[in-house]
Amino acid sequence: MEKRSDGLERLIKDRRLGIAVIVLLAAVLLAAVVLALFSGEKEAEERLVAQVTVHGVQVLAIDLYEDGLIECSADFLESEIEKKRKDLYFDLESLGVAAVLRLKNDRQICVDHSDCSDQLCVKCGYIGQLDQTIVCEQDGLKVQIVEKMVL
Repeated sequence: MEKRSDGLERLIKDRRLGIAVIVLLAAVLLAAVVLALFSGEKEAEERLVAQVTVHGVQVLAIDLYEDGLIECSADFLESEIEKKRKDLYFDLESLGVAAVLRLKNDRQICVDHSDCSDQLCVKCGYIGQLDQTIVCEQDGLKVQIVEKMVL
């Protein structure tokens, strides 16, 4: 009877150990899945982007959804981006264009002010839909909404 009792105790301990190992493995697996979900690389997705060109050369690409600069030419200084309230202002003076772009929080962009004589670029107002464009022929400035792959 004692042998049977020892065997039964050993079996119970072995089961507890087996269950403990299974629970530990499940916890490790769950932690790995959670870590992979939260620290995984972001996939590229298509977004609306304000593509800014000066005399036909792209100088800026501004993500309308994330309120941020994606690409800029070597001539543009990131220090020339100013945030006022919720809007971002891009001063294009370093690019030879006496104009400031304004990116509103609601995913729209405009030429806020310019030194050009006719002010048509300022009068265009805000754009934020695919293929909308603002052109300032005097400064060679063009702001066009395009789709672009963004990380």
